[in-house]
Amino acid sequence: MKGCGYGYAVYHPIGTSKLYLGAYGFFDQEGDWILLGSVGRDTEGYPDSDESKPFSVEVMVSSEVTANTLSKVGLQMEYRTESDFGAVLLARPWLIKHFTKDETFFKRWGQQNFATLLNEFPILKDYGLWIITKTCQTPYCAISTFGGKQKAVLAGFSAEAFTSEGKLSAGGSWHLETRSGTWRTFGSYETGDDGPEPEAEPKEEPEDVVVFLVGYRMEHKWWHTDKPPHTDAIRDTSNTGRFSLNEEEYVEWKHHDGSNFD
Repeated sequence: MKGCGYGYAVYHPIGTSKLYLGAYGFFDQEGDWILLGSVGRDTEGYPDSDESKPFSVEVMVSSEVTANTLSKVGLQMEYRTESDFGAVLLARPWLIKHFTKDETFFKRWGQQNFATLLNEFPILKDYGLWIITKTCQTPYCAISTFGGKQKAVLAGFSAEAFTSEGKLSAGGSWHLETRSGTWRTFGSYETGDDGPEPEAEPKEEPEDVVVFLVGYRMEHKWWHTDKPPHTDAIRDTSNTGRFSLNEEEYVEWKHHDGSNFD
């Protein structure tokens, strides 16, 4: 979801007990997050963290999606794509960003510990290592990903959700229109008419879900045989770089802030 400004879109939203600042792991081939551990807060130099005030942004869409108001059939919005992929995220009642004041600390930690983690978790050679440096979470959300034969999804909104100019705002409320498109819901919103019904005896406290993240991804590579072995970091800019593991292997890292991927 480029342009939203919140980070890398998590199309399988994840509870905050598994995805948080300093957590490390990987996304498997299904897009599910596999938590391996976390950078201990007692680590020397661990940066201070902070969080934003709650803010309301009801609707976020991927760059391929266009929105149309369907006033003739009620207060509905149609989200349509002509490409092979589109995504729409509805969140309520607010979002909160959690972030660190020194993201580069986690890059340095990854450089120092990647070889050890690779020995402990060889699967990282296939999927790479993510270290989380920022999250954006919400109590309840619905997401629809679509494309191919399905070109559109519908969502309904209350009158308060529209401005006097007829544009969608962050106010009011929304509900899902399941007769057109498929929606998946995550989290808990007990007071919403379209949220999951609370259990009589909940087994555990509901937790927020992470819908956007920022972090470093480190990927194992082999040096090409026609190039000499490198011992120093190269192409080490603010967003990308490499560091050597030995004469045969190196790690390529990239800082993902949402502008790198949709």
